[in-house]
Amino acid sequence: MNRGTLLLPLCLPSIACGLVAVLVSSWMFKEPSAPLLTFAGSLSGLTATIYLFRRQAEAAEAVLRRPDLREADLSATGVFQSLLGELVDLIHVHEAESRKLVDQRTRLEARAHLLRNQVRRLEQALDQLDQPVFLLDTSESLIYHNDSATALMAAVTGDPNLPAAAAWEHLDGLKALVSSARTRSAASDRRTAELNLKCSGETGAYRARAANLYDDDGRLGGVAALLADIREETKERGKQAEFVSAVSHELKTPLASIRAYTELLMDDDVDDPAERQELLKFIDEQVTRLTRLVNNLLNFARVESGVIKVQREDIDINRVLKKSIEVVAVPAKEKNITIIEELSELYLPAHLDLDLFGQAIINLLSNAIKYTPEGGEVRLRSRMQDTEAVIDVQDNGMGIPADALPRLFERFYRVPQNNKAAAGTGLGLALVKYIVTNIHDGAIAVTSQVNKGSCFSVRVPLGHRDRGTRRIEAQSRAPQKDLVPTDR
Repeated sequence: MNRGTLLLPLCLPSIACGLVAVLVSSWMFKEPSAPLLTFAGSLSGLTATIYLFRRQAEAAEAVLRRPDLREADLSATGVFQSLLGELVDLIHVHEAESRKLVDQRTRLEARAHLLRNQVRRLEQALDQLDQPVFLLDTSESLIYHNDSATALMAAVTGDPNLPAAAAWEHLDGLKALVSSARTRSAASDRRTAELNLKCSGETGAYRARAANLYDDDGRLGGVAALLADIREETKERGKQAEFVSAVSHELKTPLASIRAYTELLMDDDVDDPAERQELLKFIDEQVTRLTRLVNNLLNFARVESGVIKVQREDIDINRVLKKSIEVVAVPAKEKNITIIEELSELYLPAHLDLDLFGQAIINLLSNAIKYTPEGGEVRLRSRMQDTEAVIDVQDNGMGIPADALPRLFERFYRVPQNNKAAAGTGLGLALVKYIVTNIHDGAIAVTSQVNKGSCFSVRVPLGHRDRGTRRIEAQSRAPQKDLVPTDR
């Protein structure tokens, strides 16, 4: 504060009063010295007053500038004491409010920092999901989407640089689901639907879910939408439907024959003993066919689920191969198919489950016989290659089309062109692959040419286990495994 501003109102009245006193003294005393003495006295008093006032102003200014003096005795501030006391009180109140505001701001900043970290971690967690996630506000404007959603929108629109808000407009089915959820009551504010989205030129099935999001006070705050890719699930459902259809057909055919011939026998419509014996033989064959089909289904389910007991032991692979040839010798002879053994003269040690690995080889041999015309050849080779034993099952049959090879080891899949050649359920090769890869840590591959034949190559690690037989037993005991051919 400018001290001149404070002193001016005091000096001007004092000077005016001094001049008036001089004039009055001159008129009253008629002596020149009297007015001068009066004026000098007035100036002295004024000077003393100004000095005192200035000291008090300096003391007051010091109190205002230095917080450590505000609690001291304010009597030195003189005429400013009362005013200064009020100012100090106001300053204390202001400082207390300032400290409170600073404290609140600090806490709010800390809370905001914590919330930002939580939101960032949540976004990072959502970005790890394979499922696209979308968050929309109450006006259905997109406010957040994770990385999977970004990839999906880029695949749908074909433009990865398109802004998210514009790309969202291309998801018509999902937008309709979000609108449906937003307009529903709280009792039914979740919606689920299956959508077909065209991504990168291919139409895929997705399961979409939309749910309303509410604030703490119960007001609608937005909508969350989640997409799950169910293309594999849809394919699996299709495979299972094909499997059920195939199994139903395989079961109905022998059952219908059994029923028809049984009715003939029950009605005594067949008098010739030889003919009756022929019918009974046919019924027995159909029962055997049904038994084999049921066993195939059960064996595949047991092996894949881990219920069946796995007993691995140190054996010679050629021993398994020779035993497998014995099993398929009869059906090969019935079709006049020659099985050519080209087994290695070396000892091929391996740690295998004799029954399960034998089942895999039998399935391959059985398929080779089944899809090779009469008079054909099936070769079984074994050899050592680096640290692996390689087993080849080769035929000169009808072969497999190139477009069917990628799906050949899928469950329930059967080559459409070969369906009429032999009956089957599509489980045989899937079981072979599971036994070779999952149980014996091996690999299987196939090469084929239509009308020239196919070659299935199985690779398993060579070597025995020093600690003897390793057994991996399931929690429940399974029936003894039967070495029987399983349909492709």
